Amino acid sequence: MGLVPCDEVSAARRTGCPLCGSAASTLVSTQPDFRFFPGDEFQIARCGSCDLLYTLPRLTTDELAPYYPARYPEYADEVEALTADRDSWKARVDTRKTFYGRSLYAEIHAGGFRRACATCLNAALRTAGLVAGIHSVELLPMKRTAGRCLHVGSGSGGRFLRLMRQGWQVAAVDVNAELMARWRRSPAPVTTFGEGISAASFDPGSFDVIFMTHVIEHLTDPVADLRRLNDWLAPDGTLVCELPLYGTLGWNLRPRYTYYDVPRHTMHLNAETLAALLRKAGLRVRRTVQVPDGWSFYYCDFKRFCLTGRPADCGDPNVEQPPARHRLFGWLSWLARSSGNVCVYAVKA
Repeated sequence: MGLVPCDEVSAARRTGCPLCGSAASTLVSTQPDFRFFPGDEFQIARCGSCDLLYTLPRLTTDELAPYYPARYPEYADEVEALTADRDSWKARVDTRKTFYGRSLYAEIHAGGFRRACATCLNAALRTAGLVAGIHSVELLPMKRTAGRCLHVGSGSGGRFLRLMRQGWQVAAVDVNAELMARWRRSPAPVTTFGEGISAASFDPGSFDVIFMTHVIEHLTDPVADLRRLNDWLAPDGTLVCELPLYGTLGWNLRPRYTYYDVPRHTMHLNAETLAALLRKAGLRVRRTVQVPDGWSFYYCDFKRFCLTGRPADCGDPNVEQPPARHRLFGWLSWLARSSGNVCVYAVKA
């Protein structure tokens, strides 16, 4: 499935901007699929109307399926192992995360003095965690009582298991139907849908938290999908999106192709285009948290390549940790409030 040049593509679905629909665009870059099919190349285009960067040709969900093989990292863990009980140390960590999540909920949804106090507290907690080497960006804004959470692009599901242990009702949506079948066979009480957002069915206002980490940039029809998520969100609910941001200091200090990750990344968002996308879906950004270390350090199966940016290092068993310069770059981009990776909390507009 190789590159289809822009001038040979006629269908609006193939060429139009996924945010505004405009067909006017300029070529920014040509990138191969570094993960699984190096011979397949794709174009990065910039919309002439809304400035969004997106991947051409625009593939459908079915066409993208081969680019998410069974060895895709989020599908690798054994569901049965993840559902096993953990030791007391991890339980204590979960308790602290719960405390932070409640404070984060107050910062996002409360008003006046209570929100100001929560903001100061969370800033202190994030700084202390960063100094201690603890990264807690994936924490969810949680009410004091157990609620309902939807994990979109759940993968192996390790991130939401702690919520189930605290009494939360959890649902999972992923395009990998086989993975969702594994969850249905597991002892975990999870409602699953294996055909993606467009095929899932929930009542309006079903969830207090909808969580999607490094998913929004993979959506093939982002406006329609986010509108469905907005419909499923409770009036005082929170949509949590963790994603890489294009054009930031963190982005520019890292190898570009580890962020582009074509064709799986259908869009390459910056703060402005992300906010515009959420607005079009009836959502607004309430809080943005900078993540000091980019996802390309740890998040993908070509780990060693992402650590160094050199394809030749993929097979080097000695490359196990990020080089010191990369850790330094992560700190610098975080201090400059221009990290290549952010966690955005959005609410109904």
